[in-house]
Amino acid sequence: MSTFSVPSWKLRAFGCVSALLYLTLFVVFWTDRDVTQPGLTQAIVYATIAILTLVYFAGIRLVGQARLRDIVIYATLFAVIGFATGPFDSTDVYFYMAQGWQQAHYGVNPYSHVLRDTQPEAPDPMISSQHMERNRNPWLDQPIPYGFGFALLIRAIAWLGGGNWWLTFTLFNLLNVAIHASVAVLLWKTAALIPGATPKLIVYLYAWSPLVVLQYLANVHNDIIMASLIVLAFYFLLSGRERWVTPVLVVAGFVKYVAFALVPFGLVFVYRRRSRVEAMKSAAMSLLAGMLISLPYVWDLRAFKLQQFLAQLSESTGSLHAFITFSYRAVMNHFFQSSVNLDAFSEATKVMLWAIVAMFGIYQLRRSWLFSRSGPMEVADRWTSILFAVVFIGSSQFYTWYIGMVFPLSLLGLGGSRLTDIIVLLSGTHMAFNFMRGKAIGYFILTTALPVMFVLWRNHKAPGLAVVKTRSGPLPSKELQTERHGELLTP
Repeated sequence: MSTFSVPSWKLRAFGCVSALLYLTLFVVFWTDRDVTQPGLTQAIVYATIAILTLVYFAGIRLVGQARLRDIVIYATLFAVIGFATGPFDSTDVYFYMAQGWQQAHYGVNPYSHVLRDTQPEAPDPMISSQHMERNRNPWLDQPIPYGFGFALLIRAIAWLGGGNWWLTFTLFNLLNVAIHASVAVLLWKTAALIPGATPKLIVYLYAWSPLVVLQYLANVHNDIIMASLIVLAFYFLLSGRERWVTPVLVVAGFVKYVAFALVPFGLVFVYRRRSRVEAMKSAAMSLLAGMLISLPYVWDLRAFKLQQFLAQLSESTGSLHAFITFSYRAVMNHFFQSSVNLDAFSEATKVMLWAIVAMFGIYQLRRSWLFSRSGPMEVADRWTSILFAVVFIGSSQFYTWYIGMVFPLSLLGLGGSRLTDIIVLLSGTHMAFNFMRGKAIGYFILTTALPVMFVLWRNHKAPGLAVVKTRSGPLPSKELQTERHGELLTP
């Protein structure tokens, strides 16, 4: 294809437009304190993100005939701008910094102490940051909600920062940039091991995604760390280093607990594909990794603030649980005009949703045991479906950046099921309609329910027709998908 082909030229144009839009967000963030109309600022941000999302989806059709160099150049440009753009929509990174400094400087256990415990008469600027004033959560009175592995990581970064706020902030940003680049490379290398995969399209879908650039490079969320380890585990699975799959998944679980749901699947895979001895070795390595990561914190287990910890995890917002609960309240108030026992209904709904997730997990684990010769796309789809069930169905709280825990792995199953289509579409709707986050019912319908229904309806009306298309048109037919699923994994 000629260097000046129409698809390549159009993709470059889309790249330039996207870069200008990202620069708009950069300018808005760094001039935010001088803007006298915050409502106007928010409108500019939301409109910019919506246009970015449209450009991203419009560019998908051009990837097949575009050059990889163009995709990588613009992806690098977006990463640089994302790194330079501050957290315009979240204060989580400031919480990471404070929790790391609490450990590195004050030497306390973040699971048995809260940030307020370490505040002297003159508040420490590393903890009482002015940037946290935008956070309405009681962050000073919350223990760290993440795993021991992430606690160790932020402790090391805070120690390197040495109490310098800007240096520590920059180190956190650099960490996410490095992980972002690693994920892109891992996706490329892993896709090359999957028969029929489209590595160039996978890299585009990941590296050009507004979700990735804005939530993990600008807003510096830690979900990308867990996601990178899951992709690494899948790469080990395909490249013949199965023994390392489960230990890496365990480490991922000690960043964010969701990854622990994949550990049984890793063990079953090693047992069925290799041998009982290899599975035992993998389990022993996983246990050792878990012990080493937990050692600095578990000595104070009795003092852990478990009640506050569980309260954080059970908060209901933006999720299927929140949608069902608030819908129930709206219906009862409208038709029966009486107060309802929302707490009892909420708890019953949680139990029901987690029961569904548990039954689905058992079903998939059984399939993993029975079909030991599953192809790479089917394995990727199975792992993705488990993460999807935990994050989108079981979890009582959901935020846009949670999609990043599922998004990179799902791309490796591109063409294997409609789940990838759903997740790619959700990554767009949740970004484009982020301004509705405070509307529990409308937000869920618009950003989650309708996109899922659209993909399922489109597949039902025209099987094989996908939201994400390659140069040649739709993704492979079900017959070709089945053929790919039957192919053996690389020994």
